[in-house]
Amino acid sequence: MFAVTPSGVFADPPAPTSAEYTSPKDTSGGVFNDISNWISSIRIPRVYTPPSPSLGSCRQNTDRAHHSSTHPGRVNVHVTARCPTNVAEMYHTAAIMRSNNSGFGYEALPTLTPGRDVFHGFGVRRGTAVANTHCSVHWFRGTGEGYVIYYGFEGTLATAETTGLPAYDPCGLD
Repeated sequence: MFAVTPSGVFADPPAPTSAEYTSPKDTSGGVFNDISNWISSIRIPRVYTPPSPSLGSCRQNTDRAHHSSTHPGRVNVHVTARCPTNVAEMYHTAAIMRSNNSGFGYEALPTLTPGRDVFHGFGVRRGTAVANTHCSVHWFRGTGEGYVIYYGFEGTLATAETTGLPAYDPCGLD
């Protein structure tokens, strides 16, 4: 998980841009700790068994920050999850970060389209969450966190974290 310093700067190294959903190994923090604890409190047993090879694996991807084609003057980041078959439940978020001009780290920004920055679906195999903010001459990058619950494994979350590649001035203001 990313650690947020008191100034709101993400200090840890970024997650990969694309990742398979895996069984949670460390639930010591982050937004999914509370979700995981809540789900484990109502669904028992919580024993992880990998999905059968015939199910394949779901993947989450965070794209590079880019100029919005639908909202002029905004920077977008898409976090997309794809599975080869439908899953019982899919949830993921998108967040956008901007360099903080100190030469160290990024700061999280509020999205301008609340509600689109979260995807939550049941019986789906694909979903996209979008975060966006105003254009400025900075480095931007997106992050995504999410989980899937495979059919037949309803007591277990398979989680993923991804970070998009950095993009400088995606709107071409400089």
